[in-house]
Amino acid sequence: SLLRASGTSEAFSAKYDEVNQENIESFMFFDRCNPSSVASCLEKAREGARIVRTALTSQVWDALNTAYQELRALERIPRSRLDTAMLTDFTTRHTSTVRGAINATQLRNDGWHFMNLGYDLERADATARLLDVKYFVLLPRVEFVGSGLDNYQWQVILRALSAHRAFH
Repeated sequence: SLLRASGTSEAFSAKYDEVNQENIESFMFFDRCNPSSVASCLEKAREGARIVRTALTSQVWDALNTAYQELRALERIPRSRLDTAMLTDFTTRHTSTVRGAINATQLRNDGWHFMNLGYDLERADATARLLDVKYFVLLPRVEFVGSGLDNYQWQVILRALSAHRAFH
């Protein structure tokens, strides 16, 4: 379901024979052949920032560069010593730091609006994918609609989309 929600299930199947946690973590986090991987996205963001460095504040550049350097350090750690929680923490921490630096220090001009448009488009795409997975992958049978399992899955989806409180 994670691969389907991220839109990478076909690329994963082409590269890996077995679906297991280690392969999914490697593909979703470290694999630079996967354009949606954390490593690939961070590398592209840093390269794009380097190209337009004069338009960025030093805080934004520092946040991106720090994330990239920490990623390179993570890549040197044996996979057996890395767990999903550590990778998730790395991603959320650095995403928040970069986004915070952008919102706190960038001028509110066309570039800032363009970045926010990109955030909104990505969020809409991810929301649509998660809803698709919820309806067509996670619920085992149509008889489960309205059941405790269905309600629990909706709560998880709403929390993942930061929409649980708004829903209530």
